[in-house]
Amino acid sequence: MRTKFNLMDESLCEAVLDGDLEQVQIILNEYDGNVNAQNKYGMTPALLAAKRNDLEILEYLVGKGADLKLSDGLNQTPMDWAEHNKNEKMIDFINEHTTQSYMKR
Repeated sequence: MRTKFNLMDESLCEAVLDGDLEQVQIILNEYDGNVNAQNKYGMTPALLAAKRNDLEILEYLVGKGADLKLSDGLNQTPMDWAEHNKNEKMIDFINEHTTQSYMKR
């Protein structure tokens, strides 16, 4: 189920695409941005971070509650992008955190 996508969520996605961790932190901490908001294509901040191969931002988003199991309109997940980018550290990170989230249920 998609959440409402507003201007703050758009700004969050832009900050992720720019690789601007400081702006991502400001939006999430000071302006209550939605870490799991999906745009019209189903892209979340975590998907965008994985797509641009930015492990640092992805780690921060997960620490703020990003759901790594959400997929976009093409059914791609952050794991798909990590594998596409051949980023072993990101693959390990996603595996570790998706396993942990299943164990908490």
